[in-house]
Formats: sequence, structure tokens, C-alpha cells
Amino acid sequence: MMEWSFEGQMEVAQAIANQWGEWMRANGVQEVIVEVEGVGTRAAVSSQVQHQGQWVNNALPVELVRLGVDLRVAMGALETGRGPGHGCP
Repeated sequence: MMEWSFEGQMEVAQAIANQWGEWMRANGVQEVIVEVEGVGTRAAVSSQVQHQGQWVNNALPVELVRLGVDLRVAMGALETGRGPGHGCP
């Protein structure tokens, strides 16, 4: 299981950036915005991508959105002291 140190978070963030960048290049997307709002164990996620000068809602594939959500959850768990070994996956 991954240790959620600051360095570990940055490695995962870089991996996400690489995957999002590959998807953006392959699809001609200029910009991506992902918003994650969470309360307790519930979260709402929205995304927007800019493609050919137009903004498109929720066009980022769910697999890529999930990577960002998972990192945010892990970062929140680290902030509260509930990371791996403390009741959080």
C-alpha cells in the first residue's frame, strides 16, 4: 500500500498530469478543468474541456476524472490523519 507522504502525492500528481496530457494531445484539447467537492464520504465532480475554442461539460473520461478524485481523497485522508493504516484505503 502506498505511503501518502508529500513526495508520494507529488509522484501520483505527476502521473495524473502525464495521463491527462496524453489524452489532451490525442484529442486536441487545450484546457481541462476538474472540480471536486466533497463532504464526508460523498463527492460531486464536474469537468470541462476546451476543444476547438468551445467549452464542453463532463467530456473528460471518467477513468481520468477518477484518478484526480482518488488523489484528492488520499490527500484529505493524510490531512486528517486517516491515511493508509488508519481506516482509509
